[in-house]
Formats: sequence, C-alpha cells, structure tokens
Amino acid sequence: VEVAFEIMSPSSRDLAHDTKQPLVLPYLEELELKYLERMSHVWKCNWNEFLILQKPQSRSSFHNLTTITIWKCDSTKYLFSPLMAKLLSNLKKIDIAFCDGIEEVVSNRDDEDASIYSHTTTTFFPHLDILELKYLRNFKCIGGGINGTSADIHDQLKLSQASWSLCQYTREISIEDCNALSSKIPWYAVGQIQKLEVLLVSECKSMTEVFETQEINNKSGTETGKSHPRPECITMLKLPKLKILKIQRCHLLKHVFTFSTIESLAELEELEIKNYEAMEVIVKKDNGEQTTASDVVLFPHLKSLSLIDLRNVVGFFLGRSEFMWPALEKLVIVECPQITGLTYGQSTAPSSET
Repeated sequence: VEVAFEIMSPSSRDLAHDTKQPLVLPYLEELELKYLERMSHVWKCNWNEFLILQKPQSRSSFHNLTTITIWKCDSTKYLFSPLMAKLLSNLKKIDIAFCDGIEEVVSNRDDEDASIYSHTTTTFFPHLDILELKYLRNFKCIGGGINGTSADIHDQLKLSQASWSLCQYTREISIEDCNALSSKIPWYAVGQIQKLEVLLVSECKSMTEVFETQEINNKSGTETGKSHPRPECITMLKLPKLKILKIQRCHLLKHVFTFSTIESLAELEELEIKNYEAMEVIVKKDNGEQTTASDVVLFPHLKSLSLIDLRNVVGFFLGRSEFMWPALEKLVIVECPQITGLTYGQSTAPSSET
C-alpha cells in the first residue's frame, strides 16, 4: 500500500450536472495503520479540487474519525495537509510512533498552490485531546513546512500558524525520542495552546528550547533560506491551564522557562526535571529586564517539584525575586551537586516532604 486514501477528482460531467459526490468512510471512528513500510501518504488529494468536492453539507468524509494511530510506516513524511482539518473536526487522539520517515504532522509540501490557505477558512480541531509523538528520528516540527510556492512572508506564517491549530485545543502532548526536534513549541504558537494541561517531553537530543524564544528558522529547506524575526507582540508565552510538566534527557537544554513566562503558570501542580547535562538553571533571566508586575513570584497550586540528576544546575532561578510555593507538598532534589538553594532571593513554602 502506497496511499491509504486517494481522494479522486470529480469528472467534468459530474461538475456540470452538480452530481453529489459519495462520502469516503463517513462512519469510520478509529484508523490504525501499522507496518506499512511502502506507504508514502495516508491521504492524497489535489487540494484545489478538494474545495470543489467538499461542498457545504451536513456530513463529510471521515466526519466521525476520532482516533488515528500510525506505527512503523517509514516512508510516510507527514500525516495530512492543513485542509484535512475541514474533514477531521471530531478528531480526539493522534498517536504516531516508530515512523522513521515522519518529519511533520501537518504539511503542505505536496500542494500545488499554497495560496489556497490564505483564502480558505480552516476549521480547527475543537475536540483533539491527546497528541503522542514517539520514536520519530526525523521529526522536526508539528507543522509549518513551506514548499516554496509562496514568496510572501505573511502567507508563509499563515501556513505555519494553521498547522499549529492542531494543538489549539489539545489537553495533553507527549513527545519522546524525537532527536531532530530542536524546539517543542514555536513562537508563533504561543497564543494557540491555551487548553494544554499536560506536557511530557523526553529523549529529544537536539532540543535546545522547550518554548522557542529565538528567530523562526527555515526548518523545511525553502528556496529563500532566510530567517524571519518574530513580531514582538506575541513573544509572551501563555499556558494558563498547564498542570503537569515533565521533561527529561534533552541534554542540550539549558533552561526550561524564561522569567517572563512563569506568570502564565498559575495552575501548575507538578514540575519534574530529570537527567540533564547542559542545564544550568530552571528559569532563565530575561534579557535586561523582568516583566512581572512585582518582585514576588507565586506558584499558587504547585504541589510537587522534582529536580533529579541535574549535574550543572546551580538553582531554580538566579535573580533576586521572592518565590512563594504555598501549596508545595513534595520537594525532591537528588544528584544536583551544584544547588545550594532554590533561588537567590527569598523562597517561601510550607513544610515539605523531601
């Protein structure tokens, strides 16, 4: 099998007579594809003709699909085009694992005319709950690959942001052993993931940032090869629902947060950082200034803080701000020989289990 679903174009006669096209598997709920070594595409379609095929109607192809599982499909480069979102409005879970060829979840690389995204309203994934990406050695990003057909930077950014709509409502993201992934959440997605409650990241050897703070890099080899500075108005990360964050064995990672991001972590309940060689601090100072409203940093719901096997970490934060942890029940610090105190400023917490 090289293509699981190839959506055929309507004939000119069908178009002339406005013939209603049959729906493709409208009642399918679970899709599981495993050990299909030759499969290059899950879905393949001319997306300009797709717009003609999918006229407004009460039901659409794959409308009931809630779960996608892809394992050991090494020739597949990506899962779907951004416009598949128009079909997969009820998707709840994506699980991709052991696929050596996968580079992106969402990509427009095979589309002939990328400009259609700029003129099409894409339905996001309002029910997507869980995204699991594991053991993908060539996986570089969630989405946003540019195929070079649009020279306009605004069109390119729109494509990238449309891809990240995949995570707009996601509650749990788990990424494990994706060694080509340099950053987890890009700068343009910071306003799109406000439902995220659980973030688990491990064994990503190329990752230098969990939350991207640098310029956007051209990750998909476009013909321009340029980097584009991010707009200043969207550099503040917001994760208002995040409750659990666990990160381990991403050895190039030097910090987890910047100081300006921690105000958005009011709901954080569990933070676990394990097995890092390059990390020196958990919260990094912002360049030149601190942007919180006061010198007091409050983690009102943090119950568990674990710092394990962090050989070069000297503290949680090296600034002078006061940190308050009123709900802290469990504090674990193991094999962190450089730590002499959590913060350089005052740190207030109830009696904790250590």
